[in-house]
Amino acid sequence: MKVLKKIDIYLVKKRNTRPIEIVQADTGIQIEFTVKDFEIPTGTTATLYVQKPSGKFVYQETGITVAGNVITIDLENQAIIEKGNIPYQLGLKNGTDEITTFEGLMMVNRSLKNSDATESTTVIRAFEALTAEKIAEIRASASEQIALVVAEGNNQIEAV
Repeated sequence: MKVLKKIDIYLVKKRNTRPIEIVQADTGIQIEFTVKDFEIPTGTTATLYVQKPSGKFVYQETGITVAGNVITIDLENQAIIEKGNIPYQLGLKNGTDEITTFEGLMMVNRSLKNSDATESTTVIRAFEALTAEKIAEIRASASEQIALVVAEGNNQIEAV
């Protein structure tokens, strides 16, 4: 499952490129950049460079395809793990020639997903869960008691 975000970018003259809005750590994002003012030669490769809100720079080279004037990136987690405004650039390379796009912006919104979160539930569901847990405890205890009684009975039979 991929959510496709389409962005027009320019290499010759800086123009306003709309920010890319993303939720933190969503790796189901695919960004399709279309270069509008330059013909990208065949054989060109691309790299995504980002500066995280912590100041750390990271880059991504995998999951990127260049076809004609379209650069498609399957966004990896490292680029969007921190929430905040993240400047990015694309580096294009063909042979010894390198071109870098003007800086764009990813707006990474916080994710409310958290493994420590408590499931929201109704009183009835909470009661059912608690009841099932207690029934399981009672059954386990009863099984232990039955096993003890059977073991004692066998000991008494052997003694006779």
